[in-house]
Amino acid sequence: MQEILNKLQHHGPLEYEALGRLLEEMDFTIVDYESFLPEITSPANYARNILTLMPIEVVLIHWPASVSSAVHHHRGFWGYVAVLRGSFENVEYIHKEGVISERQTTRGTRGELMPEPDGILHKICNPSGEESLVTAHFYYPALENMDNMVIYDLENERIGTLNDKANTASWSEPDEHFKRIQENAFKFVPGKTKNSDV
Repeated sequence: MQEILNKLQHHGPLEYEALGRLLEEMDFTIVDYESFLPEITSPANYARNILTLMPIEVVLIHWPASVSSAVHHHRGFWGYVAVLRGSFENVEYIHKEGVISERQTTRGTRGELMPEPDGILHKICNPSGEESLVTAHFYYPALENMDNMVIYDLENERIGTLNDKANTASWSEPDEHFKRIQENAFKFVPGKTKNSDV
């Protein structure tokens, strides 16, 4: 993992496509990440370890079995996710005229890289009911905390805006980690999604 951090530091800030090309050159199946791995403290939520904020944010995330992020909006930042252990699902959504619907689901396994463009509305899931998932996230601009991150509760059709006390993009965060929660904020219409692999 340190080698990846050193390469990124050497390159300095990169545009979206250039960062993707650089990351695609790396072999994420052989990354030594164990010493950086955050400890899971709750079986219902993931754990994060921010490794660096310069020149981009690099975060290692440890996902318990069957855990996912909340649906959240990348507003003003972009990046990539590399799978270091396990398999993942990325579910994308469309929010249009007060209705949220599923757009597509992408699946990937160890060593694969998934783009997260600016403006994406999505969630990341660990589909395994037994094994944990480890992912490395590369974001620009860096997010020093979760302040103003907008998350969506599809089941209860509400939108939450997190504050700087929040540790994860999750509805498992306590009430005092939210700036506001908007009830009856949209209509969720589940539907058939297009499935693909990374």
